[in-house]
Amino acid sequence: MATSAEVMRRCGHSDVTVVLRYQKATMARDIELAARMSVTAGEEIRLEVERAKSKRGRAA
Repeated sequence: MATSAEVMRRCGHSDVTVVLRYQKATMARDIELAARMSVTAGEEIRLEVERAKSKRGRAA
């Protein structure tokens, strides 16, 4: 995550309040995306386990 000074410089903001609002919104979005990725990864793991079990069942 960028520092407040980096965000101010890159986005052209001169007011720290705006930067703090932006960082808060960005952090909330990061948390939301991480949660969605976690769900997706969990589903992929579950599907892979099912595939492995299915392959073992056919091989027996």
